[in-house]
Amino acid sequence: YAEAEEMRIRLTAKKQELEEILHELENRIEEEEDRSQQLQVEKKKMQQQMQDLEDQLEEEEAARQKLQLEKVTAEAKIKKLEDDILVMDDQNNKLVKERKLLEERVSDLTTNLAEEEEKAKNLTKLKAKHESMISDLEVRLKKEEKGRQELEKLKRKLEGESNDLQEQIAELQAQIAELKMQLAKKEEELQ
Repeated sequence: YAEAEEMRIRLTAKKQELEEILHELENRIEEEEDRSQQLQVEKKKMQQQMQDLEDQLEEEEAARQKLQLEKVTAEAKIKKLEDDILVMDDQNNKLVKERKLLEERVSDLTTNLAEEEEKAKNLTKLKAKHESMISDLEVRLKKEEKGRQELEKLKRKLEGESNDLQEQIAELQAQIAELKMQLAKKEEELQ
């Protein structure tokens, strides 16, 4: 009986030891499960943070591409405006040159007209003088019948020269009027 009691005591002690080991293992398993759950929560949190960063990167990349496109568009507009300004400057320079040439031509024609008008005045004086002479000759013609034909011939010659000169003056005045109209048109284009 003593041996059986001793065996029971040993078995009881062994059972208690095993129960303690089991209890310790159960506690460790529970701790590991808690730790595993915490790690799963942290993993999900990290995954969400990574997704948020990826979304933010996509948004920033889309914004960068949009800004790049706007930059290219703006640069193209600036280039076109610069080209348009160059063309306008070139046209303006051409118009200024044409205006200067027209002004010089008008100045030359004005000078020529003044000279022609001076000639016309002199010829008019000469004509008046000749007409006076003709008048005197006509008076003398009454007295000198033989010289009448020569005086009439001189009179017709002077009148023909006067008419030719008047026609030349009219042509010059028409040219000046036309050039002044062209100059006024060019000045309107420059404005």
